[in-house]
Amino acid sequence: MSFSSLPFSPTSLRLGFLGSILLLSGSLAAQRLSNQPPPRKSSLSDTVRLQTTVVSASRYAQRLETTTASIDALPASILKNKPLLKIEDALIQTPGVTIQDGQANIRSGSGWSYGVGSRVQVLLDGLPLLSPDAAQASWALVPVEAISHVEVVKGAASALYGSAALNGVIHVRTLEAGAQPVARLSFQSLVYDQPLFPSMRWWAGTGMRTQGTGRFAVAVKPTAKSGLVLHGQIQWDEGFVYGVRDESLRLHGKYDYAINKNLKVGLAASVRGLRGADVLLWKSFANGYIPLDSTATNKGIYQMTASPFITYRQGRTLHALRSRFFAHDNNLQAGLEDYSNAARTLYTEYTATRFGTNGWNTTWGASATNSLSLNSELFGGKHSSTTRGLFAQADYSKGPWNLSLGARYERYTLDTGGSGAPIFRAGINRNLGKGLFMRASAGQGYRFPTIAEAFVAAVAGPVQVYANPAVRPERSFTGEWGLKQVLASRNRRWQGYADAALFASRYWDMLEFTFGQWDTNSLPDPAAEFFANNGFKSINVGTTQVLGAEFTLTSSYQASKNLTINALMGYTYAVPTMLDRDATYALDIVGRPITYRGTSTDPSNGYLKYRYRHVAKADVEAVAKHWSAGFSVRYNNRFDNMDSIFTSSLFNAFVPGVQDAYAYYLPHFDLLMDARLRWTVSQDFSITAQVNNLLNRTVMPRPASLQGPRTFGIQLSYALGGR
Repeated sequence: MSFSSLPFSPTSLRLGFLGSILLLSGSLAAQRLSNQPPPRKSSLSDTVRLQTTVVSASRYAQRLETTTASIDALPASILKNKPLLKIEDALIQTPGVTIQDGQANIRSGSGWSYGVGSRVQVLLDGLPLLSPDAAQASWALVPVEAISHVEVVKGAASALYGSAALNGVIHVRTLEAGAQPVARLSFQSLVYDQPLFPSMRWWAGTGMRTQGTGRFAVAVKPTAKSGLVLHGQIQWDEGFVYGVRDESLRLHGKYDYAINKNLKVGLAASVRGLRGADVLLWKSFANGYIPLDSTATNKGIYQMTASPFITYRQGRTLHALRSRFFAHDNNLQAGLEDYSNAARTLYTEYTATRFGTNGWNTTWGASATNSLSLNSELFGGKHSSTTRGLFAQADYSKGPWNLSLGARYERYTLDTGGSGAPIFRAGINRNLGKGLFMRASAGQGYRFPTIAEAFVAAVAGPVQVYANPAVRPERSFTGEWGLKQVLASRNRRWQGYADAALFASRYWDMLEFTFGQWDTNSLPDPAAEFFANNGFKSINVGTTQVLGAEFTLTSSYQASKNLTINALMGYTYAVPTMLDRDATYALDIVGRPITYRGTSTDPSNGYLKYRYRHVAKADVEAVAKHWSAGFSVRYNNRFDNMDSIFTSSLFNAFVPGVQDAYAYYLPHFDLLMDARLRWTVSQDFSITAQVNNLLNRTVMPRPASLQGPRTFGIQLSYALGGR
């Protein structure tokens, strides 16, 4: 049986998930011994210390305040106490991070890009988790039930992490089996409210639209030398878009074995299946939750990963050989069109970290990626890409000084063409006294074009996408200066960090899907001829830059013996611009120039498309004995510029409402609020009620698509010993 032909039905999903829980129940009972002493409760200082130890800056543990790059670590109050449907619900509270239609952006380094070509590298336990053919973040494979830490590196990080890290890195680390067993079980139910505009309430009078999620996670040590982690999720979602309903199952496992005190081997694996639908364009703004032609693209997604690893410690040097095989099958049926595709990738990495004397630590290694897109109409056949890289970084620490210097060379091949170049980064951090740290860094980045950007060819309603095998890699340079102040009162009741940063990034050969005439079909209907010949193609649009500033505050204040207030706040101001608004970066099929000015709705200020200049966020939580209450708020200005085709009279004749929504019905900013109330019934059991999009705001994150309305939810959670 092939991977893409696995049986998949709602009944099998539920039975498989419940069977997994029953299978684990015996192990849980054995691990919870009645004579074990209760675990020591974490003090405030423990919480702060754990939140601020990061590994993403240099691939080994460092104190957050001593890193030479901007890194945010998501507080435990968000990861543990805020009910998360998906990892994006936590990431959107990180200052400077936005997610548009599944696309992660850091400090306006990228905008909406049709789901391909992420400029942010996404890591799960240190290994890439971008899809093989489109380099799209596979968020659904990130297990929210087993998250340990989440770190966000801001700015070019390609010297350590290669292609796709030119805008930053999001690194999710999961549970490890330790001395104390971990057992988590949660059930979450959610109800969609009616939209704000009456014309959008297509399900009024037909009953509620709901979503249900069940999760489990177990981490135990079967023997003194081995560790086992199992976790998974089942989810069914009736959705808020007409004809779009999803059902999915995801299972993960991780096992490690210490052969001796220096040598450890292990294997992590996951599998996920989804049956559902997807929508690109609305019917109209008035019917914003009904797809164009009232039909959705049916999809069946099957994914699996296998990640073996081996580590060996030799004196002061730690050697690690890790690999991840990622298989992705995507069965797509858009009307009469079959856009099914499948891809495979194998990433292998060797690293050696030398914990030296006299303040020196060094990391060096090599990586290789082999990706294969199987024969598909969507990509015009079979394609392959490879990368081969060598990298090294040296870190020096002495007294108040911390210095780092890194370099990488990576060679890329797409089918028969390729390129490669060396890149560098450098950073400095100095303790100025009394918990004040100054940092400065400069680094280069790059991103190789994906198989999808080069070869995808598809039709979605009136929108066409054309292939462009001639796309070139993107390059970037990021410079930053920042100050971080450790906040700690003498009595240790108030602790945290305040951070301020100035940043500047420049991008060369930035890739964006751009509208133009790329074909010359002759049809009797002028409108049909227009859409048969015009569409989007991924092209290099020239030189761009982003200038900005950011302020972040993370704090925990113990107001009294029974009251603690946790907060994460941030504001990012960015100016993303095209440096030459009239430069010709492509010619269409009849020789007309394609320019920024000619393809933008508002080129007057030079702002890049689908970017936000102002992004402000806050999450505040009060914890009092058995109760906690949290409130989240997110603000951003409406993007200043987008592709002019979406507001043209011809496009609006087929897909009406984008211009009306942009100019009349929607405000010039997005303001989203969430609220939650958590009751800790016992050390092991809690109940959380939540309201997301409290004001029931209507938000258009990209043209012809709306975010969901207000939701009400409740979550029942069990965690052994509160862990």
